[in-house]
Amino acid sequence: MKRIALTDAISIDEVHLDIDQICQYALVVQDFHTGEVIDLLESRRQNVTEPYFASIPKEERFAVQYLITDMNNEYLRYVERYFPNAVSVVDSFHVIQWIVKELADFIRDLQNTIRERDEIRQKKLSEKAGHQVRLPMSDELYLLKHYRFLLLSNADSITYHEEPHMDRHFRCLMRTSDYKERFFLIDPALKELHDLKERYVRFNTVNAGKPQKAAIELNQLINDYAHCDHDIFIRFSRLLKRHREPIINSFVLMERLDKNGGAIISRLSNGPIESTNRKAKDLKRMGRGFRNFNHFRNRFLFASRNDPQLNGREPVGQDRPRSLRYRNTVPKSKQRVLNAELESILEMYDCSKDELLSLRHWVAEGNSPFNNPDRILNEAGLPCDFIAASRILDEAFLDINKGGDLR
Repeated sequence: MKRIALTDAISIDEVHLDIDQICQYALVVQDFHTGEVIDLLESRRQNVTEPYFASIPKEERFAVQYLITDMNNEYLRYVERYFPNAVSVVDSFHVIQWIVKELADFIRDLQNTIRERDEIRQKKLSEKAGHQVRLPMSDELYLLKHYRFLLLSNADSITYHEEPHMDRHFRCLMRTSDYKERFFLIDPALKELHDLKERYVRFNTVNAGKPQKAAIELNQLINDYAHCDHDIFIRFSRLLKRHREPIINSFVLMERLDKNGGAIISRLSNGPIESTNRKAKDLKRMGRGFRNFNHFRNRFLFASRNDPQLNGREPVGQDRPRSLRYRNTVPKSKQRVLNAELESILEMYDCSKDELLSLRHWVAEGNSPFNNPDRILNEAGLPCDFIAASRILDEAFLDINKGGDLR
């Protein structure tokens, strides 16, 4: 199986295969636009990757504009070594994953502290009673064990059940809001950590397609985290500062194809390649293991490509439909209205590629193109349309960079 030519946006990630001593972690190279695997390398080690990328013609490597990876320093150095015209992009999922892991460790340490407290109390009561005394699980330990998602999950993704149900531990009717109130009373740090985490989650959510605005807000976040009272976010501020530019680059929007061949507007991320890694593991499991990497590579590339080359036959290109894909929550009737409004806006403006991508992303979320997310008003006091508001913001950020005042 031959490799596919590189495109302007490629994703790189490793997958644990453990086929032999050399192939412990294979390296997946994927086209961000189509989701097809460009190639699968035997190892992520430099003695394998360096001759491979160096053998690719310069014209291909120099055409790469975005290299999407996790926060692995070795992958970030690929831009300097092999893709001089590209910029590094750090996947936003791995940044938030870092916070969640640190918060999970904090909860575990808090659980251990409370458990030790309960054991000391139980020991004292046993000595006083002259026999072994068994205490029920404390309220704090119960909440930390079963309701840690109140801290670790994004606040917007939590489903709040207003219908009360009987809780066997507390022996009373409880709602999700009741659990939340009791959870954050365990330790004042829990609420503070939750609010600090949600600040970054919101920053990561609202700035899609606005890298300039994201750069200004990220600077403020780095400063605020560096001067907070929690070691987790002090260290997080250092991580953000170290990967500042790649994180800002992740807010760029580009078109890619979904599994049905439809065009969707998406941020640069390693989401598509993570699902591809799962396919590699599934293939290994269904094959009951592989002993030969080249055999596995050919099998994997053949199974993952839309039109693989077979017996020397050149792949046949297929035209793909490129319609706007809306969120599942947007009803069909509203989609028809939004399509008409989108066509009307496009007739009014000569949009650049970046403006068009941002506009389509905004409309695909179910928003009218005659409105804008920053609530910018025109002289008549009415909301500006999306393109007009974007251009007003661009001019404002340009003035800031020149030393002007946003007011």
